[in-house]
Amino acid sequence: MPTLTEYDWGRPQLLDDLAQTEYRERQDAIARRWKYYRGEFAKPLKVRQNQPDDNITLNMARQIVSQSVYLLFGVPPRFDLPTPEDVEVHPSEEALDRIWAENQAELFSHNLAVDGSIGGHCYVKLILDPLRSDGVRLVRLDPSVVSVFWRPDDRDHVLAYKVQWTEGERTYRQDIVEADNGWQIIEMRKGRSDPSWTVTGEEPWPYPFAPIVDWQNLPNPSGYYGDSDLVNPGLNDVLNRVASNSNKIIRLHAHPKTIGIGMKSGDVQETAVDGFWAIPNPQANIFNLEMQSDLASSMAFQEFLQASFYSEHSAVDISSIKDRLGQLTNFGLHSLFWNALNKLRVKRLLYGNGLAEVSRRALTLAGHLDVPEPTVSWGDALPENRGEQVAAVANEMAAGIISHETAAEDLGRDWEVEAQRMDREATANAERNPATALLELYERQPGQPGPLQKRAGE
Repeated sequence: MPTLTEYDWGRPQLLDDLAQTEYRERQDAIARRWKYYRGEFAKPLKVRQNQPDDNITLNMARQIVSQSVYLLFGVPPRFDLPTPEDVEVHPSEEALDRIWAENQAELFSHNLAVDGSIGGHCYVKLILDPLRSDGVRLVRLDPSVVSVFWRPDDRDHVLAYKVQWTEGERTYRQDIVEADNGWQIIEMRKGRSDPSWTVTGEEPWPYPFAPIVDWQNLPNPSGYYGDSDLVNPGLNDVLNRVASNSNKIIRLHAHPKTIGIGMKSGDVQETAVDGFWAIPNPQANIFNLEMQSDLASSMAFQEFLQASFYSEHSAVDISSIKDRLGQLTNFGLHSLFWNALNKLRVKRLLYGNGLAEVSRRALTLAGHLDVPEPTVSWGDALPENRGEQVAAVANEMAAGIISHETAAEDLGRDWEVEAQRMDREATANAERNPATALLELYERQPGQPGPLQKRAGE
């Protein structure tokens, strides 16, 4: 693991020596998972020249990543800055919304989640960009080109980031290093035949934090880098082999074979009556030889592998429940997605903390100093039965355990807005029918049952 006690400014090769083996292994693992995601599978069956290709590839790996990403960012999160009691909206809230809008928040977060799901770790680099309204651009870094170096006695204390990539005959590198007087950015390059790195530039980073924010995609307690969503992509190869074998068997044996006993091939004479055959030997026997099995065991094994793939990755096979979706209650749907939702809660914690820190640093770069870290609010990941929600809230109101304001919040309504609208409606009704307006006013007094409560109790 690339721990580091102190960065040696005169030996750029030191970081390569510390992390070379780990870096290559991590690159190979990420590249392998990307191949599964793109559907670049090895063919399970050999294909002979001029023969049909019976191979079938089912890209389950992509479905696992996509489902994880859609659950996480299908409903984009909302960032809110904490405000004092006497202030409605934080003065920097507008700038934060503008920064995320200019950086295409929804597309950015979706692609970031794909990077994290496959690479196991997320990296966001902050760049000063005078062409942006607030001067901040957010860049996703490929997890396979970044190495992190941390203190041996404190894994959360990062001392250096190394970003390295190759273009043509040259390899480029950027070291982002914590120094005594802040962070420094060192640019280097090296040709294919060069024995050492050449420093091409060095500049200070004028902020107390690094220009990179990183976090784990899924927790990995034994290491710095997080876990990928694809914990066992090789199971996809086994599934493809079973599907391909079944496909070949069906191609070769699905059609019945006509067999004749007690006759020679020359005894068969085709007549003009709709392809009717005439055979002179009355003892001849002709019948069709068909498959004695419908491959039920193979299909059952294929379904077992598919279910195991989803189960091992804490995901849900939607195709297996599509016929029952209309019958599922909110409780049933959440029970079915229980493992997926548990994984989602962990990912929301990790991504929420990471994106909140990105937001705070972006505001600092935009000139908004001493801004608190924003809170991240997530929407519902699964569709809800609206009728069940309303009935449950109405029952709680009838029991007298929640207020109108809480009921409105639980149903996704803004209580202040709705209260103002109800007041306007009451005023309009008073002008038309004063007696009815007085009754409605009485029913809305604190401690008295309102119209919704009455309907719920009837």
